[in-house]
Amino acid sequence: MHIQPIVKETEQELLKIELYALHLHSPQQASSFIKLISIHFPLTDLSHLKRIKKTTELLDDNKNCINLYGLIAKTSDVKKEDLVNFLLQNFNNDNGQNFDSDYFNQRIIKISASKYPATDKKKFDIWKTLWPMNFHNDYQKHDIPLNDIEIQEIFSIMNKLKNLSVELNSSKNVGLIYDPKKKLTTLQTDLNSLTDSHPLNHCILQLINASAKNYVIKLQKSKVGDKRKGLDCESYLLKDMDVFVLKEPCIMCSMALVHSRVSRIFYVENTEEGGLEGLLKVHLVPSLNHHYRAFKLIYD
Repeated sequence: MHIQPIVKETEQELLKIELYALHLHSPQQASSFIKLISIHFPLTDLSHLKRIKKTTELLDDNKNCINLYGLIAKTSDVKKEDLVNFLLQNFNNDNGQNFDSDYFNQRIIKISASKYPATDKKKFDIWKTLWPMNFHNDYQKHDIPLNDIEIQEIFSIMNKLKNLSVELNSSKNVGLIYDPKKKLTTLQTDLNSLTDSHPLNHCILQLINASAKNYVIKLQKSKVGDKRKGLDCESYLLKDMDVFVLKEPCIMCSMALVHSRVSRIFYVENTEEGGLEGLLKVHLVPSLNHHYRAFKLIYD
């Protein structure tokens, strides 16, 4: 038996990828560009790259000229002539007039950027010189290994969850919320109301919903006023908590865990619609403001 961390594919050395970028002529045009391109060319697997690059050039008269470049798409995904036609049909200048094809042909350029996010500050400072990137210190915590005591405890909790599923003769995904500091299970799936076929009744969402109801009850029992007795009114529902489920959560549930600020999630089976082992890896998307650790339990 062992535990496999679900981490983002990274490289020790810089690996470049080629993309198209548009040389923009004003901040107003950059704003319109982002709204349009983000919808049609989302670059989901390159979310560590920023959409706009800003450079400053010193002119002959000692005045600074600001250049703006907008990231469009990977050169392997689209031809330049197709981009020109797309922009001709959808992108107008500041005065609402259409640009001609020569304008876009001259302003669409090829650039190189890092294919993978930087996992430490040193790499980030070097790799961002190609193209601006996002960086999160949270990436570093994903490299912290689990110790033997933690591994034993994690398998013990998961075994209890598996036994519960067998006892109830249920094929549905079951789960629980565990407080690793108190060594206590705080919530468990209610199989009577669990329906995998309805996304709002998925195991993860049911656990979060039950956690919210419990929190409201505690608030109502606490003292009335700005300071609640023994409660942090600004705390997130699953902050510092672990979630155990038998099956990998879908993308929607994986995102719900981001909003709830869960610390870690453990599961046994991956799923086709899963949001942790696929290309997206929701828990590691650089542009999100919270990242949690994900682990798959392997029973040899």
